[in-house]
Amino acid sequence: MRRFGLPLALALTAAAIAQQAQAQSPTASKAAMEKLSACRAQTDSAARLACYDETVAGLLAAEKAGDLIVVDKETVTKAQRESFGLNLPSFSFGQKKEAAIEQVESTIREARRTPTGWRFLLEDGARWEQIDTEALPLPPRVGAKVTIRRAALGSYMLTVNGRAIRVERVN
Repeated sequence: MRRFGLPLALALTAAAIAQQAQAQSPTASKAAMEKLSACRAQTDSAARLACYDETVAGLLAAEKAGDLIVVDKETVTKAQRESFGLNLPSFSFGQKKEAAIEQVESTIREARRTPTGWRFLLEDGARWEQIDTEALPLPPRVGAKVTIRRAALGSYMLTVNGRAIRVERVN
């Protein structure tokens, strides 16, 4: 049960965020930000301040109620890295498409030969399993550096000892 701890927690968190996002109007946060931006157009200083006060109070109330979630870029990047390779709903978090993680680097904590190929446990707890029939000329060593990158048709390539094999995330 312990080996499923982090992935299970990530999956449950992603499901909870998805449920909240579906329950909330998709334009509610966008409308709040547009209203905040519209306050800048006020020419009268007192009216502009009143507009900001009202809008910010609404944003703070929405955050306190859990209807608005503020997440910094570092947290988003960490969550994307930890969930790399998992089949979860995608969340853009307002980031551009180019900001998606395309590859990760890690270190092998454990490598085992299975009847169908290799199974890897990486330092971050991610488990990857070989899904092609490519042979590795040398057995992967504990402590070896690996790179996993997105490949065609939603697949992933793991490179170890200069050789790439197709893998899938199993946790």
